[in-house]
Amino acid sequence: MRRFGTHLRELRHQRGLTLEATARRAEIQKGYLSGIELNLVNPPSPPVIRALARILGTPKRQLLLMAVIEKAPKEIRKDLENAFTPILGGLL
Repeated sequence: MRRFGTHLRELRHQRGLTLEATARRAEIQKGYLSGIELNLVNPPSPPVIRALARILGTPKRQLLLMAVIEKAPKEIRKDLENAFTPILGGLL
């Protein structure tokens, strides 16, 4: 599965947005967003994910599901990936 942060960074680059502008619009720290994009910290809370989805023009449901899968215990992560493949399609 593609990592949440990597996917987020790709979306931001596709939209031509800077890290600083995206963080400011999402009302989070630039360093925190950088940590998310570099997969150094866990995916953020649902309210932050919703804000990022709005800013990046992507379905919030996809980002929320990616975050849930990534935060899930390893023992059930594959089951979740399989269950959500119809929704996430090529993102897994």
